[in-house]
Amino acid sequence: MEIILGKEMKFGRGLPKVGTELNVQYNGKDFKAKIINDNDTWKGKVLIFEGKKYNSLSVAAQAITKYPTNGWKFWTVKK
Repeated sequence: MEIILGKEMKFGRGLPKVGTELNVQYNGKDFKAKIINDNDTWKGKVLIFEGKKYNSLSVAAQAITKYPTNGWKFWTVKK
């Protein structure tokens, strides 16, 4: 599976710990994502959202909003 990369990953905070479940409501729709182990990446984890792998919260958020988005502010931890 292809990993969708974000430039900010080079300097960003990375991803939350493996197993973290994320959610967001945007334009009246609910979206869910999860951080999983992935030995194909140098950090050993990725965000999985709608069947695609992302190395950045912000890039995954932009897949929803279609605009540059701060992923740390966009996503919330599932409770």
